[in-house]
Amino acid sequence: MKLSLSLAFALIPWIWATPALGDPSPALLHQYQAIQQLQDTGACAACDLSGTDLQGFHLIGSDLRYANLQGTNLADANLEGADLTGANLTGAILDRATLSNALLNEAILDSASLVEVQMYHAEVKNTSFQDVNLQQAQVYGTEIFVGGD
Repeated sequence: MKLSLSLAFALIPWIWATPALGDPSPALLHQYQAIQQLQDTGACAACDLSGTDLQGFHLIGSDLRYANLQGTNLADANLEGADLTGANLTGAILDRATLSNALLNEAILDSASLVEVQMYHAEVKNTSFQDVNLQQAQVYGTEIFVGGD
């Protein structure tokens, strides 16, 4: 498995250099580097990961403070103990994700999907949850108020 994975990464520069596909945009290259940094170090504070597919990633204890995660697919991701302070998760998909003991203070989760999410003892001080989908969510020990005034 390591050989085929190494081969795939070795081919990436060749594929990008192929004239038919053109050069990758700087934004795409930056996001690829940010994902690599996150996987290698568990830290990507203030990174732009908007619109990326991080489905099923194990991000336990990751530092994602002030990261741009707008529209990111984090379904089935394990974010237990992750620091998402000030992160922008507008429109993100967090279905079936684990957010136990996560720090979500001052984060924006507007229009995010948290279907069947597990959120135990998360910190959510000054967090925005407008139009969030919490169907079948398991939320315990976390101060989330859903409803009107």
